[in-house]
Amino acid sequence: MQIRKKSDIQTGVNDKATEQQETTRDLVNYLIFLDGIFVTNLNESEYQFDLAGFTPGQSYALGVKAAYEGGNSDLVTIDWTLTSTGKDDIVPVVTALNGNYPNPFNPETRISFGLKSAGQVTIYIYNAKGQRVRELINSEMEAGNHSVVWDGKGESGKAVKSGVFFYRMKTNRYTSTKKMILMK
Repeated sequence: MQIRKKSDIQTGVNDKATEQQETTRDLVNYLIFLDGIFVTNLNESEYQFDLAGFTPGQSYALGVKAAYEGGNSDLVTIDWTLTSTGKDDIVPVVTALNGNYPNPFNPETRISFGLKSAGQVTIYIYNAKGQRVRELINSEMEAGNHSVVWDGKGESGKAVKSGVFFYRMKTNRYTSTKKMILMK
């Protein structure tokens, strides 16, 4: 057994602390890679990046390197599969005309709706007399959440007068009509 003096032990501790200080580096940011290709930098307060352009169901290799002053860490990768990019990827349980926002509106409003299954969809705007003012949608659409903007104009492209209007959505098995108000 070797016995060391207290001063020798203290010196050894100080040497280790000094060594750690010398090897400590300041973090600059994180380097993000996707399938081995550099994508973006994230600073230390950011923890997310945009998933636009990614395909649900597709597998990816996500890599991260810590970038320090004077060098980078090793690349750490994980394999993952994107399951959803948000609420628009979720297929509604029922087909529904959800409403418009804002209401009352000026000069435009967004009408949102959900489709349980793909099919033909029409959305028309009618005035208070029941006359058709504008066709917004008349096409085949995929299942999912959708929206369309009405700019307050009729078929001719001219702005309509203030008042109460109705928007009607029709599919093969669903029809619904809701009221909105245009205020100028």
